Amino acid sequence: MKDKVLKTIQEFNMLNRGDFVAVGVSGGADSVALLSLLCSLRHQLGLTLVACHINHNLRGEESMRDETFVRTLCEKLEVECLVCSVDVAHMAETQGRSVEESARQVRYCFFAQTAGEKGKIATAHTAADNTETVLLNLARGSGLRGLCGIPPVRDNIIRPLWGCTREQTEAWCRQNGLDWVEDSSNAADDYTRNRLRHHVVPVLRGQNNSLDHTVAETSARLRRDADYLDRLAQEAEEKLVTENGRMDRKGLLGLPAPLRDRILLKMIGEYTQPSARMLELCLRLAEQGSGSIQLAEQGFFAADEHHVWTELHTKPQGLEQQAEIPLMKIGERRQIQLGNRTVELQLTQNQLSSENVYNFSLKNQLCYDTIQDTLVLRSRRTGDRIRLPYRNVSKTLKKLFCEEKIPLHRRDTLLVLTDGGEKVLWAEEIGFSADFQPGPESKTILKLTIVNGDDPEEDKQL
Repeated sequence: MKDKVLKTIQEFNMLNRGDFVAVGVSGGADSVALLSLLCSLRHQLGLTLVACHINHNLRGEESMRDETFVRTLCEKLEVECLVCSVDVAHMAETQGRSVEESARQVRYCFFAQTAGEKGKIATAHTAADNTETVLLNLARGSGLRGLCGIPPVRDNIIRPLWGCTREQTEAWCRQNGLDWVEDSSNAADDYTRNRLRHHVVPVLRGQNNSLDHTVAETSARLRRDADYLDRLAQEAEEKLVTENGRMDRKGLLGLPAPLRDRILLKMIGEYTQPSARMLELCLRLAEQGSGSIQLAEQGFFAADEHHVWTELHTKPQGLEQQAEIPLMKIGERRQIQLGNRTVELQLTQNQLSSENVYNFSLKNQLCYDTIQDTLVLRSRRTGDRIRLPYRNVSKTLKKLFCEEKIPLHRRDTLLVLTDGGEKVLWAEEIGFSADFQPGPESKTILKLTIVNGDDPEEDKQL
């Protein structure tokens, strides 16, 4: 098992000597095995390990049992343990999202804050998880990328158990005298993944004892093909962009369908979640060579005789507002009126420690240490981009708003804090830029609070 994990790490270049690794540990057999295996390799690879446990507070005493178990396990393995406790059910309700979506968001934000910009995040996804993901994507309807399953490496997230089965992780735990805890919710059919795990996967295993291995090999081949096609599409797109920033229509239509569709899906994805139906409509419009299709509340895909392009229509009157925020002093509090929004800014000395820095509310605070000039608070503009702490690449705000499922009618009313130029420091409902991530080493913290114009009595921390 140890050799298998080491081979996976080396094959996918997951770790370098001296890496700092934040290890997600739920207390289940997979995560216990992951932490134990990395501990057995830490001296050989020169790793610094920190275990990260999230108490989602969804299962009452059982959630506290899991937290206590992980703390005890980390003491036994001599690994630092950091715990983040969040009321995920309440968060999901207030955000209008599913519990699963909110829990995942909390997890990866916590992991990213722990790992920092240069660290790695290790999760305990196994070959069985990959099998379930591929089948779920197939059932929902998916293109090639969805059938690639869970990648062994994505940005700074690594999955050393990617080639292992659940039976192997449990066997490792037993052989090394390690207990684990069972999540009672895994036995219920409340979640789609559980139903598939309980009723579909066993039937397929009956047909193929090596199901996980077979799916993993297929996913790897598909991922190789998808990566190659993506590169070809990117190269083709660069050649088709004209001086006015639009796409040559005839050149696009002359491409092989796999490349053409990838370019169109990328264009659509800047405004909304791509779908097969939307792709078909945009392709018909491109073939027609005239007209436009609404992708989102203000986003449109358009075509004429020579070009295809996407555009953001003019915002409703009154939304193009901005306010300057001169340099602030410690202890200073300001209120700014922007349309029907009242924004309060407060600059305080940093009181964050390694114990509370992982509180999820830090999404709404930023490190002020490097601010040396006037900031600008305004509505978003076309092209605004931000690099979040838990992402290694920058993305446009419209793409992030789409991913976060923020209603279309709200997106142009959300606020953005910039350095007065093109750099976005913070965006409402999204969070702060990685360059301004607060932490124990920060000297000053800028906290933002908003009062919604529709309900002046309701204060909302951004």
